[in-house]
Amino acid sequence: MCFVRASIQLWTRASWTARSERTTSTPLSKDGTQREDDINAFVKEFYKETKRLHEHFDSHKSTAGDVQTVLNRGAQIDQFMRRNRLKRDREAQREWLELRAHLDELARLYNVNWRW
Repeated sequence: MCFVRASIQLWTRASWTARSERTTSTPLSKDGTQREDDINAFVKEFYKETKRLHEHFDSHKSTAGDVQTVLNRGAQIDQFMRRNRLKRDREAQREWLELRAHLDELARLYNVNWRW
């Protein structure tokens, strides 16, 4: 569980924070800022919920409901990634797929029935 939790938090904090700050140099900025605003909001909410899960886990109060909320926030990012293929940023796609695998493991550990 610690590895899964650490992976999710590390990815959220490091990878997407850096990516969201440089979206003006990606294909996302071609049609304005709405998609950029969307992904930044999705990542912010995902981070907030993963942080809450981490806090609940540390105090031995984490529940399947906490995990479900994290997964729901992740689903928003997943939908964004599917709709807005970042052709120039294959690394972002690869990293997201790796994180999805960790989220699947988290769902399994908490017996949350989950499908992307």
